[in-house]
Amino acid sequence: MKRIPIIIIISSTLIAFIPVLGFILVAHSKMIPVSEFSRIISHYNIFQLLFNVFLIAVAIGMLRIQKWSFISFIVLGVCFLIYSIILISLSLLGLSSYEFHVFDYTILLVIISVLFASLAYIIRKELSMPYFSILGRGWRLSRRESLPIKIEWNNDLGQKGYCLTENISSKGCLLPLTESMEIIFLPYTEIEIKLYFYENHILKVIPVIGTILRIEETLPVVLNQEAIAKAGIIFKYVNGRKDEKWVSNFLDEKYSARYATDLIASLIQNDITMSTRLFNLSRTGMYLIRDEMLPEKTEVIVEFNTNFGRVSCNAQVVWTNPKGLYDKPPGMGIQILKVHQYIKFTIYLFYLAYLDEVRR
Repeated sequence: MKRIPIIIIISSTLIAFIPVLGFILVAHSKMIPVSEFSRIISHYNIFQLLFNVFLIAVAIGMLRIQKWSFISFIVLGVCFLIYSIILISLSLLGLSSYEFHVFDYTILLVIISVLFASLAYIIRKELSMPYFSILGRGWRLSRRESLPIKIEWNNDLGQKGYCLTENISSKGCLLPLTESMEIIFLPYTEIEIKLYFYENHILKVIPVIGTILRIEETLPVVLNQEAIAKAGIIFKYVNGRKDEKWVSNFLDEKYSARYATDLIASLIQNDITMSTRLFNLSRTGMYLIRDEMLPEKTEVIVEFNTNFGRVSCNAQVVWTNPKGLYDKPPGMGIQILKVHQYIKFTIYLFYLAYLDEVRR
C-alpha cells in the first residue's frame, strides 16, 4: 500500500474542512447558533449542498489515490480561489448580501493562502513525479530514475572500483555488475559507497553504506549477448538525514519524471539549426534523439511545436548516449535552463501527464 505524502493528507483535510468552515461562516453571518443545524442548512440552495458533498468525495478520492480526484482538486481549487476573491471584493464594495466581519475575512484569507500554497506545491510535484499515475510510480516515496550517476565502492577486503548506476533514488540504486563485481557483490553484504553528484559544475560527494538486497539477471536485448547481472542496493547515509534530503531534492529538481513524446524539434547552437526529435520531456529536461553528439555543457536552444503552440527553451547538454544505452536510442540528455513560453509548456506537460505514459 502506498504511503500517503503529508501534503496530500493536509490538502484532503483542508478540502473536507471547507464545508465545515462554510457552515460556520453562514451561521456567523446569519447570527444563528451553530447548534441549530436545520436553520443553517435551510440557507443553502441545492447546488451549494451538492458542492459540499462533492468536496468531501474529492477529499476521500485524494486519500485513495484516484486520479479524477486530483484533477477535480485542481479545478475546484482554482474555482474556489476565484470565488473567494470575488466574494471578498463584493463584500468590501457593499454589493454582497452577506454581512462579513473581521472574523469572516480572516478565515477566508487563511483558506485562500493555504489553498494557493497547496495548489502550487502539488502541481509542481505532480509534474515532477506523478503521484496519481496509474503506473504506480511517483512522489509518494522515492522514485527510481534511469540515471548514470558515478559511484565509488569498496568493501571490507580492500577491493574497490568505479561504476555507473542504472537507476537511482534517495533510498537506493540498481548497479549493472561486471564479471569481477559478480563475485564480490553478494546478497545481504554491506559495501561503502561514495555517490558523485555535480551541481552547477561543482562536485558533491555523498558517502553511504550500501546493503545489497538482491542480485537479478536481465535478459539480453540483442541475440547472442550474455545476460546482465544487476545489484539492488539500499542506502544508509553516513551523515544522516541531511544528506538524504539533499539527494532527494537534487533528484527532484534535476531529474523530473520524463513523459513520452515524439515531437520534431529544432536544436540551435551558434546560429546553426539542426533537426532532432524529442524522446521524452519533463519539467526540468528532455532527451533528444540524435546520432551526432554535442559536447557536454554545450548551451543550446531547443524549439518544438506542441498541441498548444510553439515552445522555445534555453538548455544545456548534460550527458550523451552515443551507444544507445539505458533503453534509449542514441541521443543526448538536455537540462532546461529557461522556458520562454512557460504557460504553453506547463499546459503541454499536463497533457502528457494526463496521457500517463512515462518514458525513462
